[in-house]
This record gives sequence, structure tokens and C-alpha cells, in this order.
Amino acid sequence: MKIISQLTLWTIRILVFFLIIILIVSLLELGGIIVKAILASDEILIFRDSPLVKEGLFLAKVQGLISAVLLITILIELIGSLVEYIKEGNANYIKIIVEIALIALLRHLLGLDVEHVATGTLIGISALLLVLGGFYYLLKKIPAEAPAGDLTKE
Repeated sequence: MKIISQLTLWTIRILVFFLIIILIVSLLELGGIIVKAILASDEILIFRDSPLVKEGLFLAKVQGLISAVLLITILIELIGSLVEYIKEGNANYIKIIVEIALIALLRHLLGLDVEHVATGTLIGISALLLVLGGFYYLLKKIPAEAPAGDLTKE
């Protein structure tokens, strides 16, 4: 059993190392995209009578940038959970999974073009967001009211 435990810890350490590399590269790439978007936005501070091209505006690129930031947030949350596992030997995976699912769902919502999405899809995403949000609220509320292992205390 000790060999399996050590192998698991080393595997998690290697995963954390690779995730940190991915995080650093992602941050550098995001910085490059932001600088490039600012420099390429030729519509900034140009006042003319011709119609404004929305694709040339920096604001048109913000949606993708927010999506990239949320993806980096997911990476940070995953790294944090793995580091917690290394330090304590256990982690609250249900809470971590719900947090990552909420961030991923919000990332997906920001990328949607609401005008072209079917009503049923929007209702389904809203229901999923409501359920995940409620579950996250309960996960945050229960430990504050009851000691660990005693969920029956009122």
C-alpha cells in the first residue's frame, strides 16, 4: 500500500509541475493577446462619420479574453486542489468539482451568442447553473453549521 501511496504522490507532483508550466504559458499567451488586441484596435480614438466596424474594437475581443481568464482560473483551482491533496493527503473533491463546473459553465455562457441559441438550450443551461449554484451554496453552508462528519446537527 505504501508503494501505491508514494506513486500517487509523485504522480500528483508531476501533474502539478506540468499544470504550472501550462499556467505560465497561458498567462504569457494571454498577455500577448491583450497587447496585440490593444495595438491592433485601429478604431480607438478615431472619430469619423463612417460606420463603426465592431470587429475592430477592443471590446469585441474582451469576451474571448474573459473566457481565457476563466480557463486560467480553472487551472489555478485544479493546481490548488492537487497541492491540498499533497499537503493533507485528502481533498474535498465534491466541492472542487462543483467549483470547476461552475467556472466552466460561466466560461461557456460568456462564449455563447445568445441571439442564435435555441430556447431549450438556454433553459437547460439556466437549470444547470441553478442546480450547481444551489449545490455550491449548500457545500459552503454545511461545514459552517455542523462539525465534520456530523451532518445531522441542526
